[in-house]
Amino acid sequence: MTYLMIGQFCLAHIRRLLILILAAASFSICQGEEIRLKHSGGVFLVPVRMNDVLSLDFIIDSGASDVVLPSDVALTLIRSGTISESDFLPGLTYRLADGSEIRSPRLLIRTLKLGSFVCKNVSASITKGTGPLLLGQSFLKRLGKWSLDSDRQVLVFNGLKPESPTGLNFLYTSPEGDFQVRFP
Repeated sequence: MTYLMIGQFCLAHIRRLLILILAAASFSICQGEEIRLKHSGGVFLVPVRMNDVLSLDFIIDSGASDVVLPSDVALTLIRSGTISESDFLPGLTYRLADGSEIRSPRLLIRTLKLGSFVCKNVSASITKGTGPLLLGQSFLKRLGKWSLDSDRQVLVFNGLKPESPTGLNFLYTSPEGDFQVRFP
């Protein structure tokens, strides 16, 4: 073997080692975050910060298609200057659990923060008056893999949506084609 061949051989192994180190780091990043749940009235609540100005407890509602805000909370966000006319979306008609339908105005919440996970431009419907805040699918589907551990009273999530480019989701194939590493 020439020195050039030995050098190329070493570089290939160094490259493989770096890929494995990155894969291990990626795995540890994706282990998950836990948020302590509050249990009230038979439902689980989690603290969520909206537009960096208002923190409130939301009911985790995987059956709700959107985040739901009562109008008094929407007005608070408007008064804080974090919701403007350009943030309003066309209204939608929603089918409720009892089969009835209701038309609701909608808006974009610029940021929703759950633990260290920040989600931008989340659609929310607005209900009349006061009422519960619902953390629906417009947020939950962007949370990545999540689950409720009712024994330990925590919400567990990784905050990395699988198809998200920030989730390090790609497949690396070595130049020689002899191995592959998938980054979750």
